[in-house]
Amino acid sequence: LTATSSNTTLLPNAGLQLQGESPYYTLTATPAVDQLGSSTITLTANDGSTSSAKTFIITVTGTPLQAWRQQHFGSAASSGSGLD
Repeated sequence: LTATSSNTTLLPNAGLQLQGESPYYTLTATPAVDQLGSSTITLTANDGSTSSAKTFIITVTGTPLQAWRQQHFGSAASSGSGLD
């Protein structure tokens, strides 16, 4: 079983951790620092002869201030300049 992200700036593939064993897995998704938005996650199962994939959307939200920064500056991080 593998997990991949369509938006690796927001949610790097290394931030997708699958734990457990067949047929029960837990997916932990850790977004990149100061990033907000959405990503399509694809889970793919492959038994060596056939594969099957399912997708879902995950949305990372922040505080209202982080959302405002993301909208106006392209990042949820504080610039440290006092302008945000």
